[in-house]
Amino acid sequence: MKTFLKSVLACAIGTVFGFALLVFFGMIFLIATASLSSSKMGEASIKDNSILFLPLQGQVVERKGTSFIDWEEDSPFFSGPRHIGLFELLESLRKAKTDEKIRGIYIKLGGLRCGWASAEAIHRALLDFKSSGKYIQAYGEYFDEKSYLIASAADKIFIYPEGAFEFNGIAAVPLFAKGTLEKLGIQTQIFRVGEFKSAVEMFTQEKMSPENRQQTRELVNDLWNHFVQIIAERRQIEPQVLNDLASDLDVLRAHQALEHKLADEPASEEQVLELLRTLSGTEKDKKLPLVSFSRYYRSTSQGFALGKPNRIAVIFASGEIISGRSSDDYVGSEDLLTAMRQISRDKEIKGLVIRVNSPGGSALASDVIWRQTLEIKKTKPVIASFGDIAASGGYYLAAGADHIFAEANTLTGSIGVFGVYFTTQDFFDKKLGVTFDRVLTHPYADVGDGSRPMTTFERKRIQSQVEQTYQQFLRVVKQGRNYQSEEEVDNVARGRVWSGLQALQQGLVDDQGGLSEALKKAAEVANLGDSWDVEVFPREKSPFEQLMMAFGDMAWVQNLLQSEHPFQDIVDLWNRMRVWQKGGGVLALNPDQIEIR
Repeated sequence: MKTFLKSVLACAIGTVFGFALLVFFGMIFLIATASLSSSKMGEASIKDNSILFLPLQGQVVERKGTSFIDWEEDSPFFSGPRHIGLFELLESLRKAKTDEKIRGIYIKLGGLRCGWASAEAIHRALLDFKSSGKYIQAYGEYFDEKSYLIASAADKIFIYPEGAFEFNGIAAVPLFAKGTLEKLGIQTQIFRVGEFKSAVEMFTQEKMSPENRQQTRELVNDLWNHFVQIIAERRQIEPQVLNDLASDLDVLRAHQALEHKLADEPASEEQVLELLRTLSGTEKDKKLPLVSFSRYYRSTSQGFALGKPNRIAVIFASGEIISGRSSDDYVGSEDLLTAMRQISRDKEIKGLVIRVNSPGGSALASDVIWRQTLEIKKTKPVIASFGDIAASGGYYLAAGADHIFAEANTLTGSIGVFGVYFTTQDFFDKKLGVTFDRVLTHPYADVGDGSRPMTTFERKRIQSQVEQTYQQFLRVVKQGRNYQSEEEVDNVARGRVWSGLQALQQGLVDDQGGLSEALKKAAEVANLGDSWDVEVFPREKSPFEQLMMAFGDMAWVQNLLQSEHPFQDIVDLWNRMRVWQKGGGVLALNPDQIEIR
């Protein structure tokens, strides 16, 4: 009887397991077939008189990719944060401008999280789209300054009658963990070059230093004045009037935005959709021909196929820079070097654009990437495009480019380095009752070990290493930007963060613009005319790899890993500190924990 039951149970388990495998591989087959069919349909899948739909709600990232399963668009399996690919969005707008099947754009705004440079890039692309004579309508239940900057490119801005409106200026609110470390009994050993290199202040100060306050004040004022200039021009309102509205908190609700002509009409989304129905000539019994920009991009991105001649390669360096492999949050030098070597060998690739959106990280990894750009420059033009931030190591790796573009409000520069070590002896001994002993072959075999304080000799040696790294940073910038001397570079360095406008004045960048302008410049330098395509690196994962990753994106996993709690900032900071220690202790990093909002 027992044998019989075991056999039945084994058969049942085998049947279930086999059925699961059948379903699994069936899904892969169906997905691959659907993906292939989609690629064959191309632009034919877009109907005449379509309206490009821009649901700008969620986190803007540099590149999202063309995943065959988009968990973030009406999927019952995903409830995590929505990601908006800036690259895909801008390319969709560029193509839709001349696409006769696209009659206009509908922008729905709300809960948008992005940097100032990303917001301006979208704004500028919308204005370029409008130059074709097509319409743009924007709607939102809530606007802040960044989403309003995007909406200001529209023909009309509709706001929900009881909606909210934030127009109160820009704030920078940095985090300081000195008190936390003191309570834990952890001492910090700081080594830096540059009085403006404020990244270390989170460990040593309870508020901003005079130098950091100066650069931050100038930075936020520059960003705000540029924003006001754009809105004043788009809405035909005097800049002083806009500044008075912000100072007096006169605009908090929809009726106030309408009263001060920041918005055009109160409306529900249903009313806006009815307007779009009229503009598109869609009959009442027919479905409104809205096509999301992500679907539009997937449908029309076949022009970026591999193997075509005259291609411009784009490499995305988004996140903190580390040695080794890349991840969602970190730029790995190993992966970038692999991609760059592929680009060097491909004779059909005529130029490279490095898209940087990074606060920096490991000075060593940044130098490794920079040196590889010099190798590519021997045979192909290298153009750099800066996103929301290209600071410290993010600036370092691109300093050798033939031409550098930055947005007016890109956080740029921060040419400086630092080292940070933590002495945890008191924490383990007095808080946890844990002690350490040691056996050494040489006096300083355990240098940097947090279980004991550093000696004066060790501190001097490490400070010397930091200073040598800084001098190398100055040499890299001097060579790449054609400064006359390292002293001249030092005048704009010392860890100072500049806006893109200031960076242009200081000679740190060559032009104002974004990724689109950088691609055009690369094609121009390579003498390609108008006949060229784009290839993105690192290349996208296969459908099977994407499917494996997709299973990891289930809602319960996302909610578990991304749940927020009162100490989330401290936990994130601690995780970053652990990564920093793996970078050799010497960092070219900007304090991107300062949120400019």
